Amino acid sequence: MKRWYIIAAAILILASCNRDSLREITDFNDNWEFARTGGIDDPLVWQVVDIPHDWSIEGPFDKDHPATPGGGALPGGKGIYRKVFTLGPETQEKRIFIEFDGIYRDSRVFVNGRLAGHRPCGYASFSYEITALLNPSGTENRVEVTVDNSLQPNSRWYTGSGIYRNVRLVATPVVHIPYSGTYVTTPYVSPERAQVLIKTNISYPSAAAGNYYLLTKILDPSGLTVAKECRYVDPSPEGEILMEQTLEVKKPALWDVEDPNLYTVKSLLLKSGEVIDDYKTTFGIRTFRFTADSGFFLNDRPLKIRGVCMHHDLGALGAAVNRRAMERQLEMLAQMGCNAIRTSHNPPAPELLDLCDNMGFLVMNEAFDVWRKNKSAYDYAMFFEVWHEKDLRDFIARDRNHPSVIMWSIGNEVLEQWNNPQADTLDLQQANLLLNFMAGNDSQVDGDLPFDALLTRKLATMVKELDPTRPVTAGCNEPGVYNNLFRAGVLDIIGYNYHEGDYPQVPVNFPGKPFVAAETTSSLHTRGFYQMPSDSVRKEPKQWWLTYDTPHHMCSAYDNMCAPWGNTHESALIQVRDNDFISGMFIWTGFDYLG
Repeated sequence: MKRWYIIAAAILILASCNRDSLREITDFNDNWEFARTGGIDDPLVWQVVDIPHDWSIEGPFDKDHPATPGGGALPGGKGIYRKVFTLGPETQEKRIFIEFDGIYRDSRVFVNGRLAGHRPCGYASFSYEITALLNPSGTENRVEVTVDNSLQPNSRWYTGSGIYRNVRLVATPVVHIPYSGTYVTTPYVSPERAQVLIKTNISYPSAAAGNYYLLTKILDPSGLTVAKECRYVDPSPEGEILMEQTLEVKKPALWDVEDPNLYTVKSLLLKSGEVIDDYKTTFGIRTFRFTADSGFFLNDRPLKIRGVCMHHDLGALGAAVNRRAMERQLEMLAQMGCNAIRTSHNPPAPELLDLCDNMGFLVMNEAFDVWRKNKSAYDYAMFFEVWHEKDLRDFIARDRNHPSVIMWSIGNEVLEQWNNPQADTLDLQQANLLLNFMAGNDSQVDGDLPFDALLTRKLATMVKELDPTRPVTAGCNEPGVYNNLFRAGVLDIIGYNYHEGDYPQVPVNFPGKPFVAAETTSSLHTRGFYQMPSDSVRKEPKQWWLTYDTPHHMCSAYDNMCAPWGNTHESALIQVRDNDFISGMFIWTGFDYLG
């Protein structure tokens, strides 16, 4: 044991002297070529673009586009991106990855004419290893990305088209920490100390020679090292190793909506005393809980969640990620008292969560708008059976270190809430296949619960396996106890979309369950237009399936007009304010959106 401490001390000294990291992360956004692809005989017209790029926002607007006005009345179609790059001799002994934060949608990535990977979901972030596809160093390589957003409509809002989020090229040593390779939690927090549990995945091919150590440091908000530990990495024949370390931070500075203190885990892989890989993870130290009778608590103090729902587009800027535009929106929301965001209804850009971490916003992070029953002709339901597990797992692994994220939503108003034999065409064999697809479990359809309740259990269980520290919820527009998602018994928080009149029955129908108003209001306003009397609430159109066809086509800005399923801001705020059991609410919407 004494010899081990001497070795570890020597490694710490050597590592502190080596400030160079061999992980190289290159911004891969500039100088792509892009062309729309149409008919077989149509010539490609190439233009130079920078990523993030959304070709749909270039228009033209037309109500007859297949996306329909619900999809923004903008064109979809197909496109291709290409980029030529050369790697230097310093990368010869490295593994090369290309990382995409999001491509809408149905993308295929080719390197030097060979397929690196395929991802249908337009909101998924992913990484492909391309080492074996590259030409020798010093010679040109070509990456091509095909994007197919031609099957329309595939969404109930504007999605954008193309590589609309950031791209990076990453070079790592052979033994390295992989994409989404760390998981940081704080099992114990007090004013005097906090335990920080760090789980680190290490990619360690069996052929790799040498002795490796993992040196983990925790840096406080000012950048000072406040805890560290070094451990030997035992080789594994499986090629990937999971290491766990528990470090202690004394007198932690807590992450809070008023003072969002952020710490950093710096994971250093060492070989022969030299740093060969450097991986950073931002996290926060805080406690939170949802209660059935008293709502939400952050760091042991009660706090009402005053949130808004936000789609991913940036209005006239389209769907292309723009960090400053997102930051500006959050600044304006904070000024009006907002403290939370619901990422309706899909995984957000990583930049949004980074901003929420830094600015003190709470986040309800949402995975899906549909499961296997579609809402639009060509939406994600067509990919759900094959892709839902990978998409959900990658989503949780990517976002679970963000202190702003306080709950996961596995769905929004999914049609699986109801039993509808005419809409459910699965036979018993198909149902069991879907429940067990890539899951490694033995869930079966039984007589006690319908298939969709068991599917709910499967999704919630997957989330809990990857992150047991946060509750699971869903945005439901069926408040009855016979809702299949509620019958599953796995939702930690009951979430209602609208149905304000049913709030008082929540403690009766779901005893012991916390509650959040996952979506509220749908209030309508036209700036500068007012209708009297100001205290008379108008619901327009009279029924949700009718067209709003008043001659002026405007909505009163007195907060006295809302959609037929919604309510006014004042009414929603009063409900949340006056009922302790309501954790908070998310207004539809924080900013208007296309579609």
